[in-house]
Amino acid sequence: MVHLEGGLAQRSSLLRRLGQAETCTTGNLLCLLYEQSELDLPRQLAGTAAFILIDPRRRRLLAVRDRLGQRGLFFRRSAEGIRLAPRVADLLTGSEGVADLSQRALVAQVCGDAPPPRETFYRGIEAVEAGCFLLAEGDRVEQVRYWRPELAAMLRLSSDEAYGEALLAVLDEVMADYRSEDSAAVALSSGFDSTAVAASLASAGDEEGSPSTAAESPSLTALLWAAPELPEADESPLAGEVADRLGLDRLTLRADHLWPLSTPLAERVRRDSPLCGFYEDLWQETCRRLRQAEISVLYTGVGGDHLFGGDVFDYLDRLATGRWVSLARDLRRHRRWSPGGTLRLLRKFLWAPLRTWWRPTRWAPEVPWLASAHRPRVPSIEGRRRILASPGRVQRLWTLRDPLIPSLVLEMGQRAAAHGIDLRHPLLDHRLFELAAALPPSQTFSAGERKVILRRAFAGRLPAAVLESRDKIYPTPILRRGLVERGQAQARELMRQPRVVDLGLVDGVALRQAYDDFCAGRSRSSLFWHTWTLEAWLRKYF
Repeated sequence: MVHLEGGLAQRSSLLRRLGQAETCTTGNLLCLLYEQSELDLPRQLAGTAAFILIDPRRRRLLAVRDRLGQRGLFFRRSAEGIRLAPRVADLLTGSEGVADLSQRALVAQVCGDAPPPRETFYRGIEAVEAGCFLLAEGDRVEQVRYWRPELAAMLRLSSDEAYGEALLAVLDEVMADYRSEDSAAVALSSGFDSTAVAASLASAGDEEGSPSTAAESPSLTALLWAAPELPEADESPLAGEVADRLGLDRLTLRADHLWPLSTPLAERVRRDSPLCGFYEDLWQETCRRLRQAEISVLYTGVGGDHLFGGDVFDYLDRLATGRWVSLARDLRRHRRWSPGGTLRLLRKFLWAPLRTWWRPTRWAPEVPWLASAHRPRVPSIEGRRRILASPGRVQRLWTLRDPLIPSLVLEMGQRAAAHGIDLRHPLLDHRLFELAAALPPSQTFSAGERKVILRRAFAGRLPAAVLESRDKIYPTPILRRGLVERGQAQARELMRQPRVVDLGLVDGVALRQAYDDFCAGRSRSSLFWHTWTLEAWLRKYF
């Protein structure tokens, strides 16, 4: 074993299986497992472990990346051999110029997407893809896929309550594996995903399932973000109600003072990639405050939308299977909650899913400032093959395979690790992804109500205000405070003689028009942010 990042979710059970003591290191445990199973080793593992193992006897190198790509693993080939590293920057030598950048990855960034599979923003530096391992034997070097979400036989249970119980059973198993022995916090918003994670962590190990007993331990703290100056964006009252219900201590931070562009983008972008979130300043302050509070682990609800949310509906399934009476009934109920009338409802919930199901390719989003040479299809998006399943289940599968997941969680994790924070996303566990791939679409969406399986599973364990909400509170006012009210000077400087225009990636006039439309309220799309971060990255490093 020459490198290991992350951890094994089921370490204790593997130790028992091999008859090893708890003092056995994870590296030695992986070596023992490899001697038994060789190339079948990755399929036996759960968690976030990414590792490099060298077998001198068989003249073999095995570099394994975890199933969801929460840890990084990159390599560069040369005449001397292969160099591997957990970060792209570790493989950069000298002063790589613009000529060494991947145009396909840059175009994907402008469109708010991930680089193409197995690519990075640098030509010649490749990524071990999530759910794959790199195998080098002699002159042969190849990537082998050992896991990705697949549709399984659809789960058919007797009642809605039974589906909720099935979810809780898997969640309890996952949370027991991810629970930290060190002091930890859980990031609480007003949404279902983070509150479900908090409730599961608070009740882990309690046979009665009552959160109050287990939550008395001071090792789990609720992290809340408050915005008293922007009450329509303030999630802290509802999140605080959840914390009180679960018996968790609170750590509250001000979010309305850390808007996008409160720090120049040039100070936030990293050499590895131009990826940088809207609320990076807030996350930096969050990590700093956690360290002050001597908290080293932070749990999030990242992944909940992919598992149980997103624009995945079952209306088209019902239309195709002749369940027209229930379809008409639920569309009438849904219309009460959906602005825009019946036509908008039909376009979004019937026509759009039909088009995606019938023509399974991913097209470029509406990016009017993308240079015409790069339209209409973003070259970084892998074509989708036709899958014989209902439209709702196919949509769920593509959501679970979202190529942005590895890029985003890797970026979040590496930024947190720079502050000594171990960022954990329990919902990004393959066991939950496999359950979601087997659920009927009606268990995640019903008559305009999203994430219905979570509502049923946590009935009585979370406040009614959370369980009965149609949607969460979004920080849109904080976004506008940064992009429109207080960050215009920096924004317009980024669009003055931009490098992205010089490189032929972007139409500068269209980019400025998109920003003007956003400022004037004519558009709600802030997709131009990804072009700004790319511009800041190019100016800083190239």
